[in-house]
Formats: sequence, C-alpha cells, structure tokens
Amino acid sequence: ESIWKVQNTNSVGTVTVAWPKSVKNLYLVQSADAVFDGTDTFSPMATEITVGGVVYNTVNVILTDGQFFTFAGFVQAPGGVVGPDFWVRSDDAGTIATAWKDNSPNADNIPNVGGITLSTADRNHNFHPYTTGYTSAKYFHNNASVMNPLGNVELPNTNTSIFSAVRPTSIAGGRIIGIDNDPANAAEPGVSITTAGRPRQYEYWQDTTSSDFSTPFNNGISNVYSAIANNNIANGGTSTITGGEKRLGLNGSYESFSGFAATNKFQIYGTNLRLGYATWDVSGPFPGDIMEVAWYNRTLTANEQSRVNSYLAVKNGVTLNENYLSTNSNVVWDRTINTGYNNNIFGIAKDEFTALSQKQSGSVNNGQKLVLSTTGFADNNVANSTSLVNDMQYLMTGDNGLKQGLAIPLSYTAGSNGAVSHRFEAIWKTQNTNGIGNITVAWPAGIENLYLIQSINETFDTGDVFTPMTGTITVNGTDYNTATVTLGDGEYFTFGGLLPNYCFTGDCNPNTFSNTSNPNTIEYDNIVGTFHSTMMRNASTGALMVWGERMANNGTTNVLTPTEVSSTNYPALTGDILKFTGGSSGALQVQSVVLTTDGLFAWGIEGTLISDGITNSTTFQKVSIGTYGVNGGALKADGLPDGVSPGDVKMLFGTSTTVALTTCSGEAWVLGQNGNVYGDGVLSSSTNHQLWHRVHIDAATTLDNVVAIRGNSSRTLMALTATGGIYTWGTSTRLGDGSGQATRTFATPMTLPAGVTPKMIGTTGNNSSTTYYILGINGNVYSMGEGSGQELGNFSVVDSNVWVQVQKSASAGDYLTNIVWISPKEHDDDGTVDGCINVLTADGRLWAWGENSNSMLGATGSTIAPTEMPGSIPATNPYDIGKLNWTDKVIAVETGGHTSMIVKENSQKYGYVGHRVNGSMGDGTSVSAVENQYNFTNTPEIDLCGAPVLQGYCYKPGILAGTVLDTKMGITALNRAGTNSDNWPMVRKGGWLALESKTKAFVPNRVAFSAGNPVGIAPANFVEGMMVYDTTNKCMKMYTSTDNGTTFGWYCISTQTCPD
Repeated sequence: ESIWKVQNTNSVGTVTVAWPKSVKNLYLVQSADAVFDGTDTFSPMATEITVGGVVYNTVNVILTDGQFFTFAGFVQAPGGVVGPDFWVRSDDAGTIATAWKDNSPNADNIPNVGGITLSTADRNHNFHPYTTGYTSAKYFHNNASVMNPLGNVELPNTNTSIFSAVRPTSIAGGRIIGIDNDPANAAEPGVSITTAGRPRQYEYWQDTTSSDFSTPFNNGISNVYSAIANNNIANGGTSTITGGEKRLGLNGSYESFSGFAATNKFQIYGTNLRLGYATWDVSGPFPGDIMEVAWYNRTLTANEQSRVNSYLAVKNGVTLNENYLSTNSNVVWDRTINTGYNNNIFGIAKDEFTALSQKQSGSVNNGQKLVLSTTGFADNNVANSTSLVNDMQYLMTGDNGLKQGLAIPLSYTAGSNGAVSHRFEAIWKTQNTNGIGNITVAWPAGIENLYLIQSINETFDTGDVFTPMTGTITVNGTDYNTATVTLGDGEYFTFGGLLPNYCFTGDCNPNTFSNTSNPNTIEYDNIVGTFHSTMMRNASTGALMVWGERMANNGTTNVLTPTEVSSTNYPALTGDILKFTGGSSGALQVQSVVLTTDGLFAWGIEGTLISDGITNSTTFQKVSIGTYGVNGGALKADGLPDGVSPGDVKMLFGTSTTVALTTCSGEAWVLGQNGNVYGDGVLSSSTNHQLWHRVHIDAATTLDNVVAIRGNSSRTLMALTATGGIYTWGTSTRLGDGSGQATRTFATPMTLPAGVTPKMIGTTGNNSSTTYYILGINGNVYSMGEGSGQELGNFSVVDSNVWVQVQKSASAGDYLTNIVWISPKEHDDDGTVDGCINVLTADGRLWAWGENSNSMLGATGSTIAPTEMPGSIPATNPYDIGKLNWTDKVIAVETGGHTSMIVKENSQKYGYVGHRVNGSMGDGTSVSAVENQYNFTNTPEIDLCGAPVLQGYCYKPGILAGTVLDTKMGITALNRAGTNSDNWPMVRKGGWLALESKTKAFVPNRVAFSAGNPVGIAPANFVEGMMVYDTTNKCMKMYTSTDNGTTFGWYCISTQTCPD
C-alpha cells in the first residue's frame, strides 16, 4: 500500500534501492503519478547483498524529481487469503533456533525459548518437518508482537481467525497459541487442546467465553483446526447476533457458538504472543507436534475459512469433511461427485498463491500406506527434485474405506510381474485438475506380484490396465514398490497381487517335531496337552483322539482311554475335523474346541477357554460367534471371524481363556477374555469377550502375514510373520530390547537376537509371568522374560529384558545347539505352576528345563536347569523297552500343563511323565499317581501324525530277475547237507543264508550275563562281531564298539534297520 515520492535536487543519478529480503519476485515500480498499473516501469530486484547481517534485495536505478515509486511482488498467503497478521510454517521456518520465521507481511519472527528444534520430515507428517517437544521451559514467545499496534493494552473490537495444523500425541491439555498482556497467560484470546482432547477457543476479556468443539482431536495423526471469533456489527464484526458468535472448525466440520452476554465483545489484548505453552485456562505445553499456525485479525468468510483449511489439509495429508478448494475457489475434491470415496483423502498440488508445492503425499490417517508423488519421490518434500509443471494443478484421491489388502478374487496371468490371484477390496478414485501427467504410485514392498490396476469404472476385470509395480525405492526406511503412470480425472484404481498361502495341503503335515524345516508351514499342534487331558491326530486314519479330564461328550466325565471324536461319541458333531485345541486352568478346569468343515464346536467347563456367554452348557455343541466392528457383532453360524471360512484356518491355538487363529493368507484373530490380548486396542468387556478381534499394530493397521501365534494363559500372545518378524501384545509383555515389562494392547514389534531368523516361537508362564522362546533356523534356542523358575535355561533365576541363549551347562559359552523342536507349557494356567519347556535335538536327544511340578519334566527338584534326557532310566541300567533309555531317540514331545508326553523311535506306545489322574495317561485308570520316569509300559499304542513309528522288522527281497545269484551257505535239519541230488542250497536263489527245518528253529547260543559280560566265555575270547542271546537281560547282544573302536563291550541289538 505504501507509495514513496521523490524530490531530486541537482539531478542525482543512479542510486541503489534496497529492501530486506522477504517478498517473492520483488520489483521496484516507478510511475509519473500516484496511480500504478501495468504500464509503469518494473525493475526486478534480484541482486542480493548482506549488510549488518540482513540480506537485502537491491536494484540500481535513477529516481527522478517528482517521481512516485513503490514495490511489488508475488504475495503468498494461506489458501490465497491475503493479509495474515502472523504465519509460521515448519517448511519455511527460518533460523528457528533463534526465532520461528513469520511469513506474514509483518515479518515479526517469534523468538525461541528453551531450544525447540525442527524435527526431520517423515511419513507421519506428510514428508514435512515439524516442531515438537513443548514443555514449560520450551516454547515460542514474542513479548512485543506487532499484531497489536497499540502496545500491551487492549486492541478493541478486533475479530480473530486462527488456523493451525497440529498433531496431538497424547490426550492432555495445552496451548497452541494465544496473546495476552500478561507474559504467560496467552488467553486474550487463546486456542488450545483441552484435557478431554477437544479444540477450545477462549477469551478472558470481555466477557470471558470458552467454547469447546464437540469432538476431540484425532490423537496421533495430524488435524486442521480453525477458530473464528466474530463481533456483532456494532462492535466491528459481521455477526447479527448480540454478543457476537464463534465458528470453530475441525478437519472440515464446523460448529457455531453464540448466546454470549450482550456486553461481550471480541478483541486482542496485549503484545505477549506465545506458541506451544501458556499458564491460563488450559494451562500447559501443547502435547504433540505443531506444523503451522496462521492468525488473521479479521473475520474470514466461510469461503476463506475453507480455502485456508484446504491448503493446510493438502499440505498435511488430512482428510476433510468438506470440499477441497484451490486459491481461486475451484473445487479440487468434490465430496458429492466422489460420494463413496471420501475416506483417507490426500493429494499432490502446485498452487503458488498459497506457497503450496506438495510433490509427494499420503493420507496421515492410521494404517494408510499409499503414496503418490511426482517422479522425484524422496525422503522429504523438499528433497523431491521434481515439481509439478503448472500452477493450479491438483491430483487428489480418496478411497472407499474397505480393506487395503488382497481380498477379492481376480485371476490375471498376462503380466510380466507374475500371476495375480486377488485384488484389494479398497478402491481409490481420482480428481485430476489441470492435467497432471506421469506420477509415481508407491506401495510398501511385501505383496507378491504387485500390480497397479486402473479402470474407468468401479468394476475391475482382466480388461483393465495392469501395470507391474517393479520399481523399488527406500524412503524414510520403508521399502516401496512403484509404478509410473498417469491417473486420469475420475479414474479408479486398486492393487492386485498373489495372495500368500501358508497352509499345508493334505491330511498330515510332516513339517513337525524332529522333521521341522520351513518356518512358515510348521505344524505346532498335532498333539495338544492341557493340564490332565490330551488331543491327538491319528496319522493313519486322520481321526482326532482324546483322553483325560472332562473330555467326554457331556464335558464333565473323564475319558480313560484314547477315544475318537466322532458323531457316534459326540452326537452334535458334523463335518470333517480340520483343527483342534484346548485350554485349562489347572485340575478339572478344561475346555476344548474342534474346527470342522461346518464350523467351530466346543465342550468342557464353560469359560475356561472361551467366554461362557458363547456356550449354553458343558456338552459338546456348535457355537456361533460374531466379529468386533462387523454388523454390530452379529453372530456368524460357523463361529469364525468375518470373512474367514473353515478351510481358511491355518493354526488354531488355545490357552486359558484365549483362542487365537491364523489364516492361510496370514490374518491373525483373537477370541479372548482379557482386553489386553484382543490385539486391537478395544476396551475389555464381557460383550467384547464374545467377539473375534483382528490383531492390529495400531488403531487402523492390521498385523499381516502371520504364520504362527502362541501364548500363555490370558496374559500374553506372540506372533511370527512370514518374513521372520516377531510381535507381542497383552499383559506382562517384553520386547527384548532392554525395556521393562509392560502392557501392550496392540501387536508390537520385538527385537530379535542379533543375526537370528526365527524358525519357531513360544511362550510359557502362568497368570503373573511370561517367558518367551525363539528357536532359530541356526538350531539355537533364545529366551527372554521371567527367569525365577529357571525358565530361561541359562542357569540363572534372574529375569531378563534381553534375549539370552540357552545353555547346556553353567560354563560360559557352553550353549545347547542343534535344536529342531520346542514345546513350552502353553495351554494351561494353573496359577501355581510356572513355565517350563521340552526341546528336541536333531539326533533325538530330549532336553527340558523350568518348572517340574509333580515331576512333569521327569526330573527331581521343583525346578530344573537344562537337563538331557530327563525321565530316563540310568545309562548303566539294562535296556528297558517300557522306559526311556539313555540310548533312545526321541522323535516327538508335547508339554502339557502337568505332564509331558514323548514318542521314541520304534515304539508304538508313547511315553508319559508327571501327574497321572483321571485317565490323563490313557491307561484305562483314574488313579492319582506320579510318574517320575517316562512310562511306556502302561500307555496305549498311538500313531501320532508327524511322528511315524517304523515297524519292528526289516527285509530286502532276493534278486530274482536279471542275473540271479546262488545262495552259497545253508543250515539244514533235513539231511540234505552233503548231497548233490538237488544242488542245495544253490537251488535257493538270491539269498545270503538258507535255513531249513520242518520241526526245528534256529537258536543262537544262549548265555547268562553277569557284570556286563557273558558267563563262561573268557574275555580273551571276545571277538568283535560275536553274537549271543543274553538270557539274563532278554536280548540279542553283540560284542562291538560305539565310539569308533576306542572301547568295546556287549550291547543289546535294539535299533532295527536294513543295512546295505
């Protein structure tokens, strides 16, 4: 507005005209009169010079006598709404260590108090920097703000319009910005977040008014907040309401406030402008991040308010509940035209009038992963070297609010990036203003055979455009797949890829027990042991066999011998059994579930495994269960989560009061009776206990690609992903990074032991403790957490917040290695029995450590350090087929709640140790006793899926085709020896030895043994390979060596094989 007039005496020639650098595209404009227009002389002031620390734009000109001049430049303002009185931006912050740069015409930088720093740009802030860390000692304060030209007094009849882009990170009260005559109050007026998390506009004088928006800020994501105070006409405003009115806006929704006292009027009072902290009304520091603030000392119109909010929303990736406007009021995102796609709105844009050059963007809403960028996609918006070509270009997009993951079947095989099996349920729609061309579409890496699919309508098929997303880039530590395309106005797009399938196809998965290999398909649950009950899949028939406490159809009677779960024994059963599990809370408190092709069935003591609101009795019954957030939790007939069918279930895991499942595609679901294990942050309630919950890593992001979930009692769960990541949630969780025990309601990434790729995971404990285990593909076991009962296996009783490697002795570095299977106590919570674990080595050695209640690990002592072959008879004892011998090879183990069960090579019977009661050993009795050594004598024969037992015989057929060989040696009782009439034994073809008799049997030498040697054969006559039958120990023995010839002795021939 300022115009200068020149009086030049004696014709001064060329002079330098200088103006502090602050105006974009600055020109000196010279005119013969006081009216300026495009015909006057415009001289660019492009030259810069620094004088006294101030940078000036300069130009050399002649200013003639009587001439008029002024300055012109390109004005930039929020939303193109000119005349802000104060405007600070994190992306143009000046020397913020001293003062935050004021981009308004006042150029009144606000000094830094205490050292607030500018944080590095990241995805959560839409690739812009931000200020954070406000405290009572760290904020911004200008005690002489030029917004009040009258000084530290009232500036009466002043309307205010205050805008901010902020990101609260906790629900706490604190000031965003305010002005006051008092140095610390900032309440004349002030805008804040209340202790309830709501936006507030407050003024102390005159009169005191306080207005809160009805809904809170979105916590943890960016918000756009505006507060307009408008006096009535008599007091300098535009309102027709006595006492004036306010209009507050939050993310495009607006609320009006009036009814103030007739004497009320709005003004600003004082010159103490404070940002980020104040002491009056809502006192305290702002609890989060402040990106931008704009303040006008006038009432903005509704259009102007929307333009400023649109600018802040596009810049910060915020979804508005109103149309998005450019600075010329053009609608660049129309909510009506784009009905159904008004979720997670964001875009890239170039609008010079509002200083907007958003070159890359994504919605900052929880769980959003999509990024659109110019072709210069980089770590932050400034580093992106490719701007949009033309001013007023906008490319905006929103989605339909559905699942942003592979869900809808779509078969496509013609692309260069491999086959597509499914597309996202989510669909995006675009609004392209002024013809933006090629851009980069980016999605985080992790989806196999990823394509961008573009369509002119909402129906996607193989006739649409499939673009392979084969480009790769890492931005802010996230790996993205990218494609370069043009997204036309009104176009639809989604993503397609190959849905993972982590399920085994077949009746009996061999990837289990001592034969484990691929971590993504290991079968953990071919046998499930609760406190005194067992469930087991039969290898030859596929049948589910059960025995022990409360396992009968009525859910209260004990089953004393293995019994098939069939429609004969359990009349309500329908369908073919796919999965099974159980959970217990000590003696007599057990509940079991089976999943069939028809759905989920349950029986046993109600509330032990699943909520008692789901079942109507203890008797075997089909259950219907709803899903949280879907149709109000309406019951689903098959009892499974929304979108999950019986054939989709990969793993079904049970423990006390909790069931968890994973799907073939990697979804994770929990049905629990403790809100902390839901995994979705939802409040705990009896209603929510009866619903499936999809596990999340935050409020909007699901935990995906899960291949295993394990846990213990109702406290803690742990998950393994297909890429080797591990997560935990619940009560008493630890992360392995040195931090302490804490409750976590979302799945939280855990720190892995250095260099370790997990093969199996597990936890153990009771209702007050948790110990975690990882079996690495390197064959080592790592533990972390509770250690008071020697659960850690490191010969210590001290808890650990970091991973430790399990040892086989107390000697430093003497680690237990070559492990192929782990089985912690995980299905029971007795409350008094702490954690323990059994593991197997590749060569069939059994190790165990931890709680040994009632000899459940087969050892002595209440707790044990890692022990080899616990529950075996002494190595010096004669071999006993009914016991676990030191030389046996163990091929499977399951740790129950009060028992352990093993399978050893070449034994149809399984071994049982621990508390035997109520049929828990399957021996036909309910007697209570303790088995302190593995009992193979009284247990039934089983055929455990995944642990095949070889038959006790061996033969190789004779060679009867081709070149037939004669049998050259024979023993006969038929007087044929020495005769040549029938060429015996050569007439018997293809054998090593011919034995022939009608009434006699071949009997080797029978010798009694004493002190390990045969009686009557002098040691001097022992010959390697000598065989006799030991009549004392009842076995065939051979004189041989087991240590490659160092020592020799007599050994029972107990391992059956077919040597070449």
